[in-house]
Amino acid sequence: MTLRPGRGGAGNPGSALNAARDLVPQQLPTVERQARYYCDLATAYAAWGRRDESVRALLCAERIAPQETHTRPAARTMAQGLLVSGRTTTELRGLAARSGLTF
Repeated sequence: MTLRPGRGGAGNPGSALNAARDLVPQQLPTVERQARYYCDLATAYAAWGRRDESVRALLCAERIAPQETHTRPAARTMAQGLLVSGRTTTELRGLAARSGLTF
């Protein structure tokens, strides 16, 4: 199952966030899928304009599966977009640096 707006969320980040409430990420079968859950959650939060929650979700993905998060194109694109679209935090800059992104 994906939470990304445009897929499971049918283009509506609110629907994706509602779907996320029904899932327990720790019950997903692999750490990669758990990390993808948090990356999808970050995408939905960002689409809804909730930057801080988006960054927190990316950091959760990184904590669970660092290499997966650092190399996953969707996570890298999300982090890069957050870096250039507004205020940054130490945590976001750290994630970007660990992912090899320039800012």
